[in-house]
Amino acid sequence: MKYRRIIRTGPSSVTRWRGLYPLAVIGRPHSPQRGAGSDSSMLPKRSTRMDASSLRPLIHNKLSAASRSPSESNCSAWCRNSATSCAQCCSLSKDCISVSCIRSPSPQKSDSLQYNAQQWVGLDMLGEPHYKDIDVDVNQEEGAMEFGIFFVRECRDRNFRKAYEEMIAQTEYAEELGFDSVWLAEHRSSDYGSMPSMPVPLAALAMRTKRMRLGTLGTILPLHNPLQVAAEYAMVDNLSGGRVEIALGRGYQPSEFASWGMELKETREKFWEGLDLMIRAWTAKEPLTFHGKYYRCENLDLRPRPLQQPYPRVHILTLSPETFELVARRGLDMAVTPTAMPFEMLKERIQTARRILVETGRTEDDISMPFLVQVHVAPTREEARRRTEESVRWYFSTLLRLIPRGYEQYEYFTALAEQFTGEVDYDMIVNNSISWIGTPDDIAEKIRVVRDELGIRRFVAWFQFGGLDHRYVMDSMKLFAREVMPEFRSPQVPQAPVTAESRA
Repeated sequence: MKYRRIIRTGPSSVTRWRGLYPLAVIGRPHSPQRGAGSDSSMLPKRSTRMDASSLRPLIHNKLSAASRSPSESNCSAWCRNSATSCAQCCSLSKDCISVSCIRSPSPQKSDSLQYNAQQWVGLDMLGEPHYKDIDVDVNQEEGAMEFGIFFVRECRDRNFRKAYEEMIAQTEYAEELGFDSVWLAEHRSSDYGSMPSMPVPLAALAMRTKRMRLGTLGTILPLHNPLQVAAEYAMVDNLSGGRVEIALGRGYQPSEFASWGMELKETREKFWEGLDLMIRAWTAKEPLTFHGKYYRCENLDLRPRPLQQPYPRVHILTLSPETFELVARRGLDMAVTPTAMPFEMLKERIQTARRILVETGRTEDDISMPFLVQVHVAPTREEARRRTEESVRWYFSTLLRLIPRGYEQYEYFTALAEQFTGEVDYDMIVNNSISWIGTPDDIAEKIRVVRDELGIRRFVAWFQFGGLDHRYVMDSMKLFAREVMPEFRSPQVPQAPVTAESRA
């Protein structure tokens, strides 16, 4: 599909993005009159096809210096995209309204903490805006890898508004950088996560994006009435224009269930019954009556129905090794979160799951398997460590306190907890690829491995973990998009082979 970048310009010839709009939806509106100050040489003619990365230097180089002070004349309107730091090119950094410029050595604080698109650009529009359009081809070739971002929203300082606004700003930036999807995780009542509801933030992100898929990784289904979950996701699917994907899990943190008056031990039966009820509610051609062990409904006519028919793609979270085969035998897609799972074990589980899915009638090309891992990219390994070490230690020490022990259905987590005794070892976490932290070359090599040996085509990067500084997150995303992603946009993506060992 072709998308159009709508660019807003004013008399000062400063530009900013307005988002991606499908051409099939908006057509080709007539171009409004060009007012004084709009520079027609600044943009390519309408017939020109450009990739998004080529637009930034074009816009930057054409910024008018006439209406700006000498110290400001080299400062990019895309301050957070600039290759030159504010300290070098802008003596007005103390007054810069781009309060969250990731290049600034001392970004200004904002009482409102609003990290929205206008503040990120950092320049108010003067006079009446004018609009120009550029066609940008953002097609992905068949077989290319897809890349997403992920949030669980740990909130160490309990400044929840700031946490959510950073999430929105990072998502908007991810769409500019060319990421394909954004995924959210439900966790509640602890430092580990601050998103008890998935449809609420998904709806917010739907209003701030135009192209990205919107997914959950995932919703803890036993904590909800599945009919409410089905209705709310159907509504978000309509609001977003059919961009919703869902990953469901049964939960693994006893404290989450205890704090809401529930027990973890009965979640497996509730999960599968709830999933069955959701799918029936989405697809029933007549009012639905359902009498299960845990849930009931009488003459339900679910409204709205999902825009995607028969319903959005559903994945099941596979946090533990035993889940892979269980999910595959039901013919369902799975989302892979390989928390400290040894690579050879992970490889064997994925190969077995693929074989079983094919036996159930699925095709290799149709299997969706988002692969989630913590990622931080920096120019050097030393810089990556300096930025992330404290966040990694905090994250894993917090997680270990929440891992269930003694539950028969969570043997894997009990064994995992026993591996981590005492202080969290940063070097062990990084060297064993539990968190992927390093240079662009380091991260690209790891992606090649999961692509070639596991057949992964949907890679989800968890950029902000353990309370990592927002500026470092934005910088890591940019470096990942510019230095890592392009290699994997080629159409040659090997599928993980179904080996003789996995057939056994």
